Amino acid sequence: MSFTLSKKYTTNSVFFEAFLVSFPIWLPIIYCLLLFNYPSLSLILVWIVLFGLGEIHFGITWIFIFDKRNHSFLLDNKLYSTYVPVVIVLFFILVWFILSPSIALFISIFFNIFHVSRQSTGITKLYTKEPFYKKTSSTIIYSNTLLFLGYGFFKHLMTNYVSPELLNVLFYFSILYLILSILFCVFMIFAAKEDINTWFATITGALLYAPFLSKLDLVQASAIGIGMHYLQYITLQIILYYRKLNPLNTKPIKFSVL
Repeated sequence: MSFTLSKKYTTNSVFFEAFLVSFPIWLPIIYCLLLFNYPSLSLILVWIVLFGLGEIHFGITWIFIFDKRNHSFLLDNKLYSTYVPVVIVLFFILVWFILSPSIALFISIFFNIFHVSRQSTGITKLYTKEPFYKKTSSTIIYSNTLLFLGYGFFKHLMTNYVSPELLNVLFYFSILYLILSILFCVFMIFAAKEDINTWFATITGALLYAPFLSKLDLVQASAIGIGMHYLQYITLQIILYYRKLNPLNTKPIKFSVL
């Protein structure tokens, strides 16, 4: 049985493609194994993900600015490169001090979730040009994200306003929906004539906020999933920079599975 793996957006390493971009599922697995076997490492694990991978993920964007070939783009698009960021910073400062820090944090979290989901859907689009597959992948990612975050919101922040029975219904529905989503992606891996990374990336995007279904606190639940987002972004930035230095052969390869 043969599946197609595209090299169009990566280096010559299949490892980069599947394990660092489309399907870095090993990261939350290692995180959970360490967390459950060595609970004393919980704070260290959070720091590694949120302040290790997280800050590298933010800082690596500077590669774009350091590339002199992008300077003209920044100068020609000052609305997005200069004015919009300044307005956003001023907006959050005003909301924080005039309205409420909680409101500022809520707005920030909302847009952060939107940003993470947009990256997840964007990665799936790297591997397919088929409109149906793009729409299907996006639907799976956004619907699972809404279910998990909805459950986490009601469980942790609206406990006094939601009955345990309703929470249980939402929990089991979310689990069932996730299982069906994964089974659909697995089916498409075997049935569709598409790069299998399309569906690997879809599963990854669908699982990002799944830890909110667990008994972990919000910080740990966030760190487990968001680590994959950070790793994907860091890897893509490194690959794009590498490609500028070393033009690649974009001809797809075959990955055979016995």
